[in-house]
Amino acid sequence: AIQRVTGMSESLEIQDLHLAYGEYLGGLVHSFLEDNRSNLPKDGVDLIASHGHTVHHRPDLGVTVQVGCGAAIQRVTGITTVSNFREQDVKLGGQGAPLVPIGDELLFDGHEVCLNLGGIANLSFRDDGGSRIAFDVVPVNLVLNHYAAKLGLPYDAAGASARTGTTCPSLLANLNGLDFYDQVGPKSLGYEFVVSTVLPLLGASKDLTVEDLLSTFTEHAACQISRTLKKTGKSKVLVTGG
Repeated sequence: AIQRVTGMSESLEIQDLHLAYGEYLGGLVHSFLEDNRSNLPKDGVDLIASHGHTVHHRPDLGVTVQVGCGAAIQRVTGITTVSNFREQDVKLGGQGAPLVPIGDELLFDGHEVCLNLGGIANLSFRDDGGSRIAFDVVPVNLVLNHYAAKLGLPYDAAGASARTGTTCPSLLANLNGLDFYDQVGPKSLGYEFVVSTVLPLLGASKDLTVEDLLSTFTEHAACQISRTLKKTGKSKVLVTGG
């Protein structure tokens, strides 16, 4: 089934990765708990929550696949583990992302909007009707890191490379005109969108330098984030990410 939905040649390879990554995560958690035992509650840890690492995300087809076996985490740590949150949400008609809009509200209730600048930017907020709304906005680090790697960098620290480039107005217009941005949430993005839509559009601009592409895409991300924030009607925003 995984082979069919992911398009990968070896379904067993995904399963092996699923188990190995779960054991790896379990080892990290175990080491963390050992190093911080003096700071833990006397009655120990109730449970571990792990959403895993997404390797395929197509909620429009009712499919999302994550690796990081919860049973392996539990086996290594001996602690009850809850995992694979996204699949259940997708099966119930949701998008499986963003993952923690309720957590945003409980932890950061002093802010009207929580904006996460990760591989993909997403936000959550409570609308005027009282519902907590969350959706993906625009790819960010998935694209920026891809081009930073072409310069031999793990990422474009402080936008230094993008600052030396020149924004291309025609490419910026094409990026801002992508259909996804006119869709109404709930909506989500995955690496598939970046590979099938964004990278080919950027790659077709043969006369632009990598720095130009970084500059243009950074401007594009800023445009979409600004546009989306204005639509929320909120002004107090917590910006985080990595």
